[in-house]
Amino acid sequence: MAKGLFESLIRGNKDIKVDSAGIGAISGLPPSAHAIEVMAEIGIDISHIRSKPVNSELIRKADFIFCMSYSHLDSLLLLYPEAGEKTFLLLEFANDLPIMAREIPDPIGGSIELYKLCRDQMRQVMPKILSFVLSEASSYSNVAGSATENKDKSRLRVLLGSNFYGTELKNASKEILEKWQIPFEEIVPTDPLDIVGMVERIAVELLEGNFDTSILFSKNGIDVEIAANKFPQLRAVRATALSDILVAKKN
Repeated sequence: MAKGLFESLIRGNKDIKVDSAGIGAISGLPPSAHAIEVMAEIGIDISHIRSKPVNSELIRKADFIFCMSYSHLDSLLLLYPEAGEKTFLLLEFANDLPIMAREIPDPIGGSIELYKLCRDQMRQVMPKILSFVLSEASSYSNVAGSATENKDKSRLRVLLGSNFYGTELKNASKEILEKWQIPFEEIVPTDPLDIVGMVERIAVELLEGNFDTSILFSKNGIDVEIAANKFPQLRAVRATALSDILVAKKN
């Protein structure tokens, strides 16, 4: 349904390509009868669409990925952590909804009323998603590579953090930032083992505009990535090497 709605919205725009895939989906299945019916009610035919599973090639080619629920988002980032910067919750753009209410229920096996609810939730937010995509596309050429080309390093504000396991790496990064004369501050954990609590504190600082970016060191970055990506407008990328960061920025 999401693919049909977005394709209908961008009809005539050949610069945008839309695809859909599911985590653990079976290839080649048609939409359910309820899905076809509720979409036909608004003049959109999705009977030709066939299911497919998510794979690394789809992830690599996508400029933006939109998930229906937090469980979809978490599963996708566990499988493809390099996609963190370009993966969003669909209802993340429904700013009038509380954070924990920004999920679209899976209608499979449900009533036709549930399918209509899902359709209407997606239909309402699609124009905002299109505006976001067009805005990002138009500004990409102006911001691409700005991190390496910007000589005014004093404008970059970095917030550092770590749990017990990441202390050594954090201290090493402080020496590098000092050498490059990049201003930074360090957030002190209230509990050296509570990495999720630290993520929440860092998220508040970033969302309030007190810092431009944050580097958080831990033993396992998956928990950090999942916790951070539950905050609208923030994207965390798990990196164990410089190449991970470069791939994330490229995608």
